[in-house]
Amino acid sequence: SDVCSFRSTWALLLGITRRIGEGERLVRAGQWKGFKFDFMLGAGLRDKHLGIVGYGAIGRAVAHRARAFGMRVAYSAGPSQAQSDVWVMELARGLSTRISFNKGTHPRWSPDGRFVYYNNAKGIYRKPADGSGAEVLLAKAAFSDYINTVSPDGKALLFGFNDIMKLPLVAEDAGGEARAEPYLNTRQVEREAAFSPDGRTLAYLSMTRPGFEADRYHIVLLDLASGKKRNIAESWDRSPGSIQWTRDGKSLIADAEDIGQHKLFSID
Repeated sequence: SDVCSFRSTWALLLGITRRIGEGERLVRAGQWKGFKFDFMLGAGLRDKHLGIVGYGAIGRAVAHRARAFGMRVAYSAGPSQAQSDVWVMELARGLSTRISFNKGTHPRWSPDGRFVYYNNAKGIYRKPADGSGAEVLLAKAAFSDYINTVSPDGKALLFGFNDIMKLPLVAEDAGGEARAEPYLNTRQVEREAAFSPDGRTLAYLSMTRPGFEADRYHIVLLDLASGKKRNIAESWDRSPGSIQWTRDGKSLIADAEDIGQHKLFSID
């Protein structure tokens, strides 16, 4: 039901940020060292940014509860994905500001929270998160080439499906379109790229066999300094749909189908 879904969402959010799963594993392994003020503190949610794709009953319920935690919410909403738009909710007052008026979707925050990036059938756009000013077309792109991630320094974003492209983010007053360039361009299907919080590592999903679209996705870590790649969680027999780093950069959160249910997994 809708009630169970939004409660499960918040249970997972709190479990991840407060490191409940990690604590449980330590206890079960007999490695709990006892109480310390600075041990397993986790992260708070105040002033954090929450992105919600779709704004039906479940999305609204999740956003409403985020207000109590002092979070900022960006969401896409509309009768369907083809008619959706991007909104930002000011949780302190419960007010929503419409950001896009051109069927925007897949919103991503800038690292400082000042801007929202999104894309539609024409390309990738940027607009101030308070809704003021005009939107800026940063690059032309297909609707399926959705934004994957924004670099922690705010200087570039990655977008695309199958081949990941890098788009330099020009200054707000520079004007004009930036030139996108290939970033991950191999024979395999690659998607869902995500910069680590320190900007040193890129995680992404990749299929092993070129041209075999029924293959499961593997999680690859790319060291951006050396260019070395390594697969992780190779013994895991699930195919993740998306991945995100935890705030401390020590774990990845992946979603995957598991025995008829859609679950979140923590990968250390």
